[in-house]
Amino acid sequence: MVSLWFLRPSFWGETRGTRETRKTRVTRVTRGTRETRETRVTRETRVTRGTRETRETRETRVTRETKGDEVGRALHFCSFWVSFRQAMKKALSIVGVCLMFVLFNACTKRDVPKPQSQSINKILPLGASRVEGARPEFESYRYDLWKLLHANHWTFDFVGTQSDPAAYPLWEGEVFDVDHEGHGGWTSGDILEELGDWLLETGPPDIVLLSSPGGNDGLEELPWTEAVENVNEMVDLIQASNPDVTILIEQLAPGRSDFLTPQQLEFIHLMQQEVANISADKTTTTSQVIAVDMFTGFADSLLADDVHYNPAGAKFIADRYYNVLQNILTP
Repeated sequence: MVSLWFLRPSFWGETRGTRETRKTRVTRVTRGTRETRETRVTRETRVTRGTRETRETRETRVTRETKGDEVGRALHFCSFWVSFRQAMKKALSIVGVCLMFVLFNACTKRDVPKPQSQSINKILPLGASRVEGARPEFESYRYDLWKLLHANHWTFDFVGTQSDPAAYPLWEGEVFDVDHEGHGGWTSGDILEELGDWLLETGPPDIVLLSSPGGNDGLEELPWTEAVENVNEMVDLIQASNPDVTILIEQLAPGRSDFLTPQQLEFIHLMQQEVANISADKTTTTSQVIAVDMFTGFADSLLADDVHYNPAGAKFIADRYYNVLQNILTP
């Protein structure tokens, strides 16, 4: 007999119960799994939040550190800028003082003319480096001539736009008159170009001492005929400034014998003769032009270098000038 066990109510009841139990268990497992997953998700969320919080904390710390660095750099820059401004103020102050000193000296020398002399016997020493001098390297004749004039009680005044900066000792309690018109290295053309302005600035001189005319022209081997023309024009300008002027022109003393070339020696000899000719041609009834022999008796021992005077040479030239001046000065 075939058993129809599956038709029994008890079978279905057991099966249902089993199924319900299984479903419940599965549901529980599923819920547990879900809970487990939720727990994991929650934990992961917490971990993620913690990570985010950690990152945010790190970023906050980095931001703070960055801000701190920026503040430090800003403070350092501000400190540097303050120091820089203070240093620049000091530098500008020093530069300003230097500029004022330079401008003051420039104005004293050129821009502000010396007052014109009101003395009798206004003497203009005119020429190049033999007039200017450069103590202690070499001498100008001016100091020795000044002493001779004072020693013989002449009233006079050296004039010129230039002032000798060298130190000279007092002589009989008197301070050396440093005014002159000597320009080292200038040729006769250079002097001629500026002479008119100098005469306007100093006023008309009574006596002009024209030293070594054309000397630098010869050293530069320029044409002697050009030097002669320039000297003639100088005399014309001076006489136009003062028709009663007396002009003493040197027949120049030579340079060192072992220094001068044959061409330079020839130039000197030609100029010595031309100065005598100019003196004769340019003398008028009111204005004497006098050639002064500076070459006869002049020797190498009177030179400090190749062309400039030592103290003995300066005295030699001063004596030659004084021998002429004592006969033409106004008492």
